[in-house]
Amino acid sequence: GERFLVLMREHLAVLALRAPVEALRLDADGAVVEPGRSGDLFGDPGEARASAALLLERLRARLGAEAVHAFDIHADHRPERAWQVSEPGSASAAPADALLPRPAWLLREPRALGSLRGLALVSGPERIESGWWDGEDVRRDYYVARAPRAGLWWVFERLDAPGGWYVHGYFG
Repeated sequence: GERFLVLMREHLAVLALRAPVEALRLDADGAVVEPGRSGDLFGDPGEARASAALLLERLRARLGAEAVHAFDIHADHRPERAWQVSEPGSASAAPADALLPRPAWLLREPRALGSLRGLALVSGPERIESGWWDGEDVRRDYYVARAPRAGLWWVFERLDAPGGWYVHGYFG
């Protein structure tokens, strides 16, 4: 005759049936609680690392390993040098000033503003004076500014000649 697998609680039984199965019915005495499983909306936090690794491998397989990078915080106060491309999963410890508000989107080159007309300074200044040892020194006061209909900008006032105001990045 026919064989049928039955799962009852944590036991698997094989039953020999005299006729084909025409219907199934599930009976339960109550809810089954599985220890170690997350009951939150976002799934099991223990599986997050495995899911991230799987996503990384899929991206590398489709795009090529050389096209998939991570960004790592680099110990330099100058914003344009404060990050570097790294191997995914190899992030180093963040320096203390990494906790300051910095935008994820930096411009390749800061763009001159001319004036702050229309911008409202929300926070700052954060003074950055660094780089004198390698000939690429900067002297700037950074501010978070709110732009009308454009969100938050990261702007700075250049402290050395010729001075002026610049936008260096945008907050998402």
